[in-house]
Amino acid sequence: TFTQFVNEMRVTYACRLLRDTELSVAAVGYESGFNNLSHFNKQFKQHTGSSPRVYRKSLLQIVG
Repeated sequence: TFTQFVNEMRVTYACRLLRDTELSVAAVGYESGFNNLSHFNKQFKQHTGSSPRVYRKSLLQIVG
């Protein structure tokens, strides 16, 4: 559906922000267009398989 597509695009943008910035997870969620942190976490996990915090941590382990 259109809503699923929009959420996918928002999560993709959130992944980029988590990778390229030091914004807090909450700030990334709001910057990505999610008005509710709980909804952001749920959508992020649904699309990536992990929470935003775990996703960022795994990226840091790869780089570090």
